[in-house]
Amino acid sequence: MKRPLILASNSARRKELMEMIGVPFTVCPAEHEEPVDENTLLEIAIEKVSLAKAQDVAKRYPDALVLGSDTVVAIGGDVLGKPKDREDCVRMLKKLSGRTHTVITGFAFVSAEETYVSSEKTEVTFAKLSKEEIERYADTEEPYDKAGAYAIQGKSAVFVKGIKGDVYTVIGLPLQRVYQYLHKKNYL
Repeated sequence: MKRPLILASNSARRKELMEMIGVPFTVCPAEHEEPVDENTLLEIAIEKVSLAKAQDVAKRYPDALVLGSDTVVAIGGDVLGKPKDREDCVRMLKKLSGRTHTVITGFAFVSAEETYVSSEKTEVTFAKLSKEEIERYADTEEPYDKAGAYAIQGKSAVFVKGIKGDVYTVIGLPLQRVYQYLHKKNYL
């Protein structure tokens, strides 16, 4: 018998992506979030955060298969999380303007029998943005709960000049990789 599947995230985007897979799941956000350790290789750091989220929920639901995930944006040695305020949002968008950045999404599956942790990396290139474009976008609600201060599937899609890798990694979950894991575990 399959264990119930739990998504350890409050992200509306991750929930939508899981719905695309078509497997029944429950949302139960992690209560404790570990910060990204910027002194560790970024892929490993984001995998640790994803694992910590999954383990936090798995403690409460030991009979479930729990999926934890986290996303980070990196550019020029800087890690861009969610903007603290409008000023921080504008700063991030100026930094991304006309440049290529890396988006890394980690994911972890935790059950009583096994732990699987991985990450996916995608390169995104932004067009050169005018001050007005940045200001107009910063005046929307969209960037404030997103790593790097933008949603590639939203209003900021027009900023994207190119992408190398999986767009779903940028949205918040490496969909194909998650699908393959669930398929291998007979959830589909």
